Amino acid sequence: MDMTPGDQKYAYMYVGDLAKTIGKIVETDINSGIYNISSSKAISLRELTNKILEIIKPRESKINFGAIPYRVNQSMHIQGSNLKLETELGEKIEELDFNDSLYKVVKFKLNKY
Repeated sequence: MDMTPGDQKYAYMYVGDLAKTIGKIVETDINSGIYNISSSKAISLRELTNKILEIIKPRESKINFGAIPYRVNQSMHIQGSNLKLETELGEKIEELDFNDSLYKVVKFKLNKY
């Protein structure tokens, strides 16, 4: 599979963590406004791909990192700050361990298909 070099970093958030956070927002009297909900950690696309490969353990896998150039104006780091929301909620947004969350998602997808 051909990919970019994979240096893009994105803050992937497990859907269960997102749901818990939205639940807290609904249950808490916070000021109206625009809030970021983001994972507190960003991970590179290359690292994410390699972690998925570790989970699925394909018999054969050839990832060609760098075979595709980055597109013009490629976003290289996408991550929001939860500070405003955490200040309103009075607590830090809880997140499950990334590796555990990724394992759940990959296993769900494998079992579904």
